[in-house]
Amino acid sequence: MSTTGNGVPRRRGKRLAASAAGIAAVALTLAACGGGDSGIGGGGDDSPPAAEECPCEIRFSWWGSDTRHASTQEIIEAFEAENPDITVVPDFTDWDGYWDKLATSVAAGDTPDVITQEERYISDYSTKNVLADLGSLEIDTSKVDDGVLGGGQIDGTQYGIPSGINAYALVADPELFADAGVDVPDDTSWTWEDYVTAANAVSDGAGDGVWGTQDYGFNEAGLNVMARQRGETLFTPEGELGSPRGPSRTSSRSPST
Repeated sequence: MSTTGNGVPRRRGKRLAASAAGIAAVALTLAACGGGDSGIGGGGDDSPPAAEECPCEIRFSWWGSDTRHASTQEIIEAFEAENPDITVVPDFTDWDGYWDKLATSVAAGDTPDVITQEERYISDYSTKNVLADLGSLEIDTSKVDDGVLGGGQIDGTQYGIPSGINAYALVADPELFADAGVDVPDDTSWTWEDYVTAANAVSDGAGDGVWGTQDYGFNEAGLNVMARQRGETLFTPEGELGSPRGPSRTSSRSPST
């Protein structure tokens, strides 16, 4: 999965005091036979996907930038070179249009064979019998860390195999701190309270139109990091709010961990 820093204020083309922090995973899933839908109608067939004789075609859907499209095409070409009896049909778009397109395709019974999923959405598809149980297939996942592999599991069933994770980081502009007359915090020991104090000080000292941190409202990743630091989760398996304590209650642990 790729993310953007949309909404991050900039000054003279430079990043401001801090950027978002969080962790998210992207996974590859296989469609179960029967199509089904992504939560906008009836489910798919409960039976496992039938084996298809080759030569054959498989449709692979993903989202991303032009760079990601190009690199994925190279991977497809390498796969086809090793498996000349399989043709991979690419089905890609940008992030903004991906989920609407996927939901429409699935509802129409035209589900891609291999689907790129994101941890916030994979549950919707798995509960509608759209995805195959990958644990029942002979797929070697021994090189995938168990903690990462769990990102593709719903109720103990392996519906997706994570192909990568994003590790978000805080990014500071030392020149902006200097302009505001604020010392850059020690990033080996600072707390969430230090982070809030520093961000407010930069906002107050840097002048109009400059903020000490970005607005996290467009993405829940920052809150997810704080919840995990406390041994909590953002949502429970039942879909309820899992982190009842708000961000105003600071943690003694570093925001960079």
